Amino acid sequence: MKMNLANLTSMNVSVRKMMLLLMLTASTLVTANAAGTPPETIDTKIDVTPKGLVSNEMVFNVNFDNLNNHKLDIKIYDEDGTRLYKQTFAGKKLNKTFMVNSEFGKVVLYVINTDDKSEQKFVITNKEGEKVLITSVY
Repeated sequence: MKMNLANLTSMNVSVRKMMLLLMLTASTLVTANAAGTPPETIDTKIDVTPKGLVSNEMVFNVNFDNLNNHKLDIKIYDEDGTRLYKQTFAGKKLNKTFMVNSEFGKVVLYVINTDDKSEQKFVITNKEGEKVLITSVY
């Protein structure tokens, strides 16, 4: 069977994306918390914290109190616009840790309120192969 370099490269990218999806799924942690504090919406702060580079993976945490029980779509895209991850969340407290292969260099995280379509966008980058940087874009 004859394969050219383009086919091998395409297969390699597909395998990496599949591995990323498996790692993201395995590394997520969702907890529920029924604290009785004033209602918040997607317009409040979503905390996205860099946790560093671990085994060639950009690690970051997403934390949000969803006291109004909004349905939230969490999506991660690579630089080319290919969706790497999607999950719908409807609990009271979102606390997830993500691991993304640092070879992607930059990924974009969206947290979208499916009720009113409001969203928050975060750019996660591997800065010079040494640390993970998070930029919030509204």
